[in-house]
Amino acid sequence: MASSSNRKSNSSASRAAKPTFRKATAAQKRPVSSSAPATRPASVPAPKKPISAYTAPSRKTSSRVAASIKAKRPAKQVSGKGPAPRGLQSVPAKPAAAPMSGKGIKKAGMRKAAVPTLNQSIKKGSRPVTARALNTPAPQAAPAKEPRPAGKIASGAKAIASKLPVPRVPRAAIAAVLLGVLALAVAAIVILNSGLFAATEIKIEGSVHVTQGQAEQLIDIKEGTTLFNVNEAELSSALKKNPWVSGVDIEREFPHTLVITPHERTVIAIAYIAADDIAWAIGDDSCWIAPMSLSVYVDADGNIVDDVEPVVADSQDSATQDGASQDADAQDQVDTAATALPEGITALSGKDAAEALAKQSNAILLCDVSADVSPSSGDDVTSDLVLDGIAYAKGFTPEFVAQIKDISIASEEAISANLDSGVEIALGPPDDIALKERVVTQLLQQEQGVTFINVRTPNAYTFRSVPT
Repeated sequence: MASSSNRKSNSSASRAAKPTFRKATAAQKRPVSSSAPATRPASVPAPKKPISAYTAPSRKTSSRVAASIKAKRPAKQVSGKGPAPRGLQSVPAKPAAAPMSGKGIKKAGMRKAAVPTLNQSIKKGSRPVTARALNTPAPQAAPAKEPRPAGKIASGAKAIASKLPVPRVPRAAIAAVLLGVLALAVAAIVILNSGLFAATEIKIEGSVHVTQGQAEQLIDIKEGTTLFNVNEAELSSALKKNPWVSGVDIEREFPHTLVITPHERTVIAIAYIAADDIAWAIGDDSCWIAPMSLSVYVDADGNIVDDVEPVVADSQDSATQDGASQDADAQDQVDTAATALPEGITALSGKDAAEALAKQSNAILLCDVSADVSPSSGDDVTSDLVLDGIAYAKGFTPEFVAQIKDISIASEEAISANLDSGVEIALGPPDDIALKERVVTQLLQQEQGVTFINVRTPNAYTFRSVPT
């Protein structure tokens, strides 16, 4: 009877055997390296019984412990979804071994050792394997070193240079060098301001309207002026008093000559004022330059000829023979000299002379200028009609300007041009100048015998022609 009682108790004990979990203390939760072997902390006492000799508690106790662990375990960790708590991410929990019945233990002939749980491992001092340790990425290659900035290189070179030995120069040598440099500077100043390079001669080159005599009258070279200390700004300002001069270039020819090249204004138009029988040159900057002489000589081709010397033809009346005296009138007739121009040379005046001057300057002659226009050298043009004529002179191409004899500026609506070919062109106000020129050029090329073209409205032009 006793034996059967023992067999029953053993069977129930074996059937209820489950592992027991213990909560680790703060001292026992200290992690250790996963690579180091698990050691038992000194403060944790060794278990009194080995795991193999562990006696399972009763069914009530084991179920209560299991329920408490299940309540404490997070739902995500039980279901296996979502990330595990830090430190337990990569360690899958092993399923608890099913308790063996007493009959199974008896048949195996040995007692089943209880498998320690994770909390028991922590209690015994083993360090849990963390997710960081398992998921640590492979070491990356070190990035290439960037080139050292120029500032660091300069500072490094400066540091190296500071360590180099610097020879010490005696003070006497430094003083001697400074005195030598000072002496040379003083000698140079003396030589440059001495009479060795005195500016005693002035040469004017490349100017048509500024003669040597005019330049010498305008320029005042002070005593003591040399080629080195000459005041170029003062010379330029003095020469610009001539209205033809817009700028000056100054060069030096040693030892005593200043070469001055004035830049003359470009004549874009010549205004002939019939009331005063005078012609004024107008610059491309729309200012009055100077009046022009209308005593013009041209050759057979119409080109202006300078320095024409009249031919002297002597005529003598008969004188009394035997040394008889002559009266006063007869003596005057004996000494009378008749002058004549060279062959092929013609003298021009008035508007014809102004036209020849305009052709020589590649400019446009403006005629029918109002008598109330009063030009002055260096002043800007203020007359509206003269400004209209200047606008046409600037707007036309040089090829077309060469075909124009003159432009009449009697009124704005009546502005017209006369070509060398005899064609009259009604221009009107100075707008659409390029289009007007293009219309006139095409008509002259396409039509024969054209005598008049009206381009006041270039898009609706008209013209007259004579049948050939």
